[in-house]
Amino acid sequence: MVNNKNRSFEESCEKLGWPLKKIPLNLRDCRQEGFCNLGCASGAKQGTAVLQLPRAQKAGVVLVPNCRVTGIGENRVRAVVEKTPPGTTPGPWAPGPVDLSAKVVVLAGGSPASPALLLASGLGRDLPALGRYFTMHPALTLYGIQPEPISNYRGFPKTFYTPHFSQSHHYYMETAFYYPFISTKHLGLWGADLVRVMMQYKKFMTLIILNHDQARAENRVRVSKKGDVILDYTIGDDTIAALAHAQASATRLFFAAGCVEAVMPMAEKPVFTPADIKGRDLAEFIPVKNFIRNKMPLSSAHSQGGCRMGAGPGDSVTDSWGRVHGHENLFVADASLFPQSSGVNPYLTVMALADRVADRILERMEAKG
Repeated sequence: MVNNKNRSFEESCEKLGWPLKKIPLNLRDCRQEGFCNLGCASGAKQGTAVLQLPRAQKAGVVLVPNCRVTGIGENRVRAVVEKTPPGTTPGPWAPGPVDLSAKVVVLAGGSPASPALLLASGLGRDLPALGRYFTMHPALTLYGIQPEPISNYRGFPKTFYTPHFSQSHHYYMETAFYYPFISTKHLGLWGADLVRVMMQYKKFMTLIILNHDQARAENRVRVSKKGDVILDYTIGDDTIAALAHAQASATRLFFAAGCVEAVMPMAEKPVFTPADIKGRDLAEFIPVKNFIRNKMPLSSAHSQGGCRMGAGPGDSVTDSWGRVHGHENLFVADASLFPQSSGVNPYLTVMALADRVADRILERMEAKG
């Protein structure tokens, strides 16, 4: 499972004295086909479609595909079942509008969908924090170029990370692997530089910088008058400083691993060799001023917040058990509950919160008889 790229990351962290940890992987019978980021072709990744949904159906849950929820309220759900797309299996309900009643409504659409649906349903009037305090783990994918081709596409893309800079500069550094069309975006290069670097794709050593962004009220989900979901998010100065520091740290790691070149979007020279930085201060070579908003190749896969948990409706949307303030039978059970950025991949925390919300719902139902 540990390919050459991941092994180089491990050895470089040891050289630099950085602590190394293994990333826990939810796999079964992995064939190491290398298509993880496009979707597991063999079902070895124990995702929702493989694990939770079949169990839910076995327990009596009815799944309704092609169903768009348009509004929710106390014990009510409004939705529209769309026509079945050609070539797919129809669901149990005929196309058309649906109006449902329920003893309990649990919203688990994730963020930004869950806060957007609550806003569209008019709950923002009594919940000023609804949609706010959104976080997203702004990420940079960085590349070093080894002198010879290395195996990236076998094994698992992400097996190691270092928490060395988590407390001091608020980011993790992880191993990674991406396909050519994604790499062209991540590199942040143009023209001849992009062509030359991409010609060395087989030599790429790749890692991810995962920033622990702060939850700020101004970073929020909102809904336009037309019903479009809009995300207002501004990269903070603290995050920009952390990303500059991270690129300097990644430079040290790549060259410790024997890379002949490194690609850093904020560097004075975006593609450079060890000789280019010999005797130079990396903080000066990769300065904060080179961060250009809306041009820096940032990405995110960990949207959180918007229905944050808390003590009251002044600065939160739900209580600590996921119940929406002022609504006895309306719950949220997803990553939008996070009051702050989790720092790490929120996968396990989301499942733990879902279990916690479910336990409370069951306790209340049992108490009511």
